[in-house]
Amino acid sequence: MEYDRRGVELCARFAFPPNRLHYCGPEKQTDLAGYITHSVADQGLVEILQKFETLYPYLKLIASANNIKDPFDTRVVKAYWIGNNFLDAVTPRAFHLHLKDNKKTKNMADMFAMGFPYHTFHVVNMYAMYSDLGDTVDQCRIRAGKIVTSGTVIVGGTTIAVSSIASYEAGDMVAIHWGHICTKLSQTDVKNLDFYTKKSFAYAKNILGR
Repeated sequence: MEYDRRGVELCARFAFPPNRLHYCGPEKQTDLAGYITHSVADQGLVEILQKFETLYPYLKLIASANNIKDPFDTRVVKAYWIGNNFLDAVTPRAFHLHLKDNKKTKNMADMFAMGFPYHTFHVVNMYAMYSDLGDTVDQCRIRAGKIVTSGTVIVGGTTIAVSSIASYEAGDMVAIHWGHICTKLSQTDVKNLDFYTKKSFAYAKNILGR
């Protein structure tokens, strides 16, 4: 299959920060860092991303629901990490079956059957059920930030230090994951991120009382 190179690279930029900390994905930190540094998206990178046990099946689910063969299509990748209307094509039945097929989520499939295949949804709902995130929830979910100066970003009114800032300019809106800038966000991206993040937390509040 011919994969969308832009989508592969974008996915790697989001997947690397937690992988660097050994939270998820294969032990390929050095390889991932090299691919991102040199902006290379080849079959080797695809194979690394396919080994992310939560990420890759979700990409396949979103792609299938939207009749797209390539799970690394940029629109599919953005749906999972940032949010867009591709998520709306995934039916509750399809999502429920997906959860039941995963050994980590099969026992909670009924509880989250009305959810959706979105990174932040998984973090604040399902991941929180089998792993103690503690104060790291905000680090683990994707957040929008605004570049202030070299090395600093405002996220939710708080100024934080970040990595990977060289290719961005003051005023740019960017996606933050574990203190790393993953990509520049358009106005539509910012709105989608806000919408699907709030939807994820609303579900958690309703089901888990958080």
